[in-house]
Amino acid sequence: MKKILISSFIIFAIFTISCSKKSNSGHTVKYTIGGSSKLDVNYTDANMIAKTVSGVDSSWTYTFTTSATGQLVHLAVTSVDGTEVNGVIYFDGQQSTQNNSASGTIDISAQIP
Repeated sequence: MKKILISSFIIFAIFTISCSKKSNSGHTVKYTIGGSSKLDVNYTDANMIAKTVSGVDSSWTYTFTTSATGQLVHLAVTSVDGTEVNGVIYFDGQQSTQNNSASGTIDISAQIP
């Protein structure tokens, strides 16, 4: 009986350790923006460094994969002429946060799961 219990425990331990709910390959982060004029964008890049691009159109997106779990990413969008803007941050294809503004500026952040 003792051998059966020990064997059962070992099999259970091996099964538990070998099963993983999520791969350690990281998370995909995607930013999308929208607006009717040229836009200035501040964002966190794949190396968790703040970057700026100026005068882009509303089709601008930025996607990267990171293993930086728990890090904060940031997206700020400003319309060069003050018209309506929007922005969305996605993690692994799921919308994490979004914001719209009629005043021409949005600023959003989210923590990588």
